[in-house]
Amino acid sequence: MKWRVFLFFICISCINHLAAKEIHVFLGADTITALKKPMKQDIKHIKEELASIASATGLPMTITEYKGLDLTYQNTLDWINKTVTHADDIILFYYTGHGVRVKHMKTPWPCFYYPAREEIVDSNVFIGRLRSKPCALCIFLCDCCNVLVSPLRSLDIYGAGKLPHQKMPAYGKDVYQQLFAGTKGVILASGATPGRRSWCTQKGSVFTTAFITSLRNEMQKPVPNWSHVFKKTSTLCRQLQSTQEPVFQVNVHP
Repeated sequence: MKWRVFLFFICISCINHLAAKEIHVFLGADTITALKKPMKQDIKHIKEELASIASATGLPMTITEYKGLDLTYQNTLDWINKTVTHADDIILFYYTGHGVRVKHMKTPWPCFYYPAREEIVDSNVFIGRLRSKPCALCIFLCDCCNVLVSPLRSLDIYGAGKLPHQKMPAYGKDVYQQLFAGTKGVILASGATPGRRSWCTQKGSVFTTAFITSLRNEMQKPVPNWSHVFKKTSTLCRQLQSTQEPVFQVNVHP
């Protein structure tokens, strides 16, 4: 009987371990202000990429999307607090919309502007809580301005190119598996350094376009690397809009 009980707990432990590998995704987009059309394009592009990531890694993915009147500080905080994660899970947080900077801020990350309730929220509140959750890989991406101006004037339109579509090569799945399922750590990235704007077109935002393009280009590399992805993202942003300079911190390992 003791051996049966022991084997039972071993089996339960194995099941829990296998169930832990999951991707939890938060998508937030301003679809209320004049930015609603490009922000909808951003979400469309991100979802397409998420489908490729889920297919390549074979991991279950749960996507929670807040937009319009549902994009609020409380809903964002509730998602972070209520989402149950495990040590082997992946968290991906993505926000696209207006952003501002408040005087005397000590970090490079912007404040989000939520138009539904006219809320300005320091994104560090979310970053701190996300980093405290158990997970293998935490990715925080925000595509918004980072300047001391009115939120309603913080993002302008610029004529960036169309997001290129690439067919995933045969080894592309291996690359995505290494970047996501085979990597541990924290990645923080924003579309603009302090004092800079983040630009967009009616077809989507520059930073989001550059990031997805760089991620797809990494499929051509024999050894994928997150730092290279974001360095390429910065280069593409400058090519699309000379005054845009993203900021990122990559602290990952196999």
